[in-house]
Amino acid sequence: MTTIGLDGFSLQVPDGWGTRLLALVGPQEQFGRGEARFQANVIVAVERMAAPSDPEVWVEDQVQSLKKDLGGFREIKREALEVGGETAQLVDFTFLSPDGIMLRQINCYRPLPGDRFLVMNASHLMGKRFDSARDGFIEIFRSLSVDGAAKESAPSKKPAAPRARPPTKGR
Repeated sequence: MTTIGLDGFSLQVPDGWGTRLLALVGPQEQFGRGEARFQANVIVAVERMAAPSDPEVWVEDQVQSLKKDLGGFREIKREALEVGGETAQLVDFTFLSPDGIMLRQINCYRPLPGDRFLVMNASHLMGKRFDSARDGFIEIFRSLSVDGAAKESAPSKKPAAPRARPPTKGR
């Protein structure tokens, strides 16, 4: 058995098990008039391409899925960003949450070995709140450290963009 721990607790899992998703949440904030609250968040996941393909094509497929799956999706821009010794691709966009709240999100796609991508997405309320949080999100992305073996075998192709995960609304 292997012990996996996080934030004051641990679980015993069979050998060979590991983490594939990490959700980080900021402090709960109230917005507007009323009781609604929101937590800025960063989600980190390892995604595998279903079949080996060009990473740029895979990213574009993921963005097309976002357009289809997220109401009110509007892409703002794409840009390159150095993340963990590799060039990652940022996709910046807005969308409407299931609760009807306009959110802004940036997805960061960084290649890993074996037709995999590390996908990090960060979201917050659209407008001044996102604008003030964006630099912090980018610093979180840039802080990525990849072990030596992964760095050596990471593909040199430009990274792709996986699916966004809608942010969670605080309770």
